Amino acid sequence: MYGMGSMCTKFGEAFQCIFRIPNIISNIQSHLVSSQTTYACYLVYKLPKDQSEFQAPILVEDQGDFNSNRHRYIFLVSPQTPVIRPKADQNTHNPLNKPKFKGLPQERNDGWMEVQIWEFLTATTTETIPVCLALGTRGDKMLSGLIIEGVEFRPI
Repeated sequence: MYGMGSMCTKFGEAFQCIFRIPNIISNIQSHLVSSQTTYACYLVYKLPKDQSEFQAPILVEDQGDFNSNRHRYIFLVSPQTPVIRPKADQNTHNPLNKPKFKGLPQERNDGWMEVQIWEFLTATTTETIPVCLALGTRGDKMLSGLIIEGVEFRPI
């Protein structure tokens, strides 16, 4: 991968971004997934100590489907948004109503961060599923120091 340097982690080989975020290119063998199931692809990473370059959203474009303009924005650092609270005498908090947002990072139990970058629905046919995602930033941001452990695919 261009702009990447490898490094060793307790999980095996990881990559540290030197210049830019890499593209993710792979083929998933259909016998490894269940048919007619929606799967999500998660980027597993760690941020450097200086996270100032990681505040802006990252654009993820699906380069494998040339007939559509599928893209989304993700964050590698949780955006800091103001919290609007109800009046003091109103108790409207219900943890079961917590919304799940795609594209916002979550900390994992193993110390790594993850963010959903793509999802797909498997077909009933036995063909490979191409994954070709281009990740990019706005302007001149390079995001050097980002450590990528890999990507994970899980049913949602």
